Amino acid sequence: MTDNVLVIGNGEMGKKYQEILRRNDVSYIYVTSEIEFVKKLDECTSVIIASPFIFNEFYIRKTILSGKKVLVEKPAVCSMDSLLCLEQSISSQTELFSGHILRFFTCFNRVKEYIKINNLNIMDVQFERLTNKKRKKWWYDCENFLLWYEVLHSLDVLDYLFSLQEFTVTRRKLSYCEAFNTEVFIQGSINNIEIQISHDMNSNENMNRITITSETDQIHIINYSTIYVNGNLYYQSNFNDELDNALQEQTIGFIKETATVKAISFSRVREVLSTLAKIERPSKKK
Repeated sequence: MTDNVLVIGNGEMGKKYQEILRRNDVSYIYVTSEIEFVKKLDECTSVIIASPFIFNEFYIRKTILSGKKVLVEKPAVCSMDSLLCLEQSISSQTELFSGHILRFFTCFNRVKEYIKINNLNIMDVQFERLTNKKRKKWWYDCENFLLWYEVLHSLDVLDYLFSLQEFTVTRRKLSYCEAFNTEVFIQGSINNIEIQISHDMNSNENMNRITITSETDQIHIINYSTIYVNGNLYYQSNFNDELDNALQEQTIGFIKETATVKAISFSRVREVLSTLAKIERPSKKK
């Protein structure tokens, strides 16, 4: 049967997936609503879900029942209850792929190779993200939104670089503004590596910086595209090129089954969030 991919999502990522499919002459159907999705599901061989993750539970459940394989661009839902229900509905036979895209960036491939070649003993990793994005209404319907939005991406990078086995939180802080968490700070350890993840959504600048420290080297990753080792430029690209190349590898690997798209599973997500999110979300102000 000829590949015919059903793409759901009319945002930036949905459009990017469509462009990748067009570029590679892969037939696809594009829908923007639940009604269209249900009507067209039988006409496709696989599904790419790139809609806001508030809708993930519905689309994933429908896809699982149809027996199609599915790539979920953002493997998240809006509450722990939804996550548990979703996890229980996914069988071991389901071909469900998590779409954390950063692990496909050339930048992180280079870092992983450098660590391996030089046999570095990593002691500390720090993630710092500063943003000032316009907030979307549906963000307010998520329990501890930033844990889904930012922390899971960071943990997936750690999983890719160091094969996450053991995760311990020693300190956590969420700051709120009108019942919406605008800042997150997580401190803990992964595989005996000290980690720190912070994201401030009220910043006046947009910047992503990851610092990896070993006994002999310090690696700085700026905006997921430029690497400095001990102050010297090691690799330089730009975010758009990194994202485009990563989406190409991820999407075609998913469709043609020439690559394994692995990331933190939904069950692992529940385990991680159970560890992180033991802070009640305050009720909205009237």
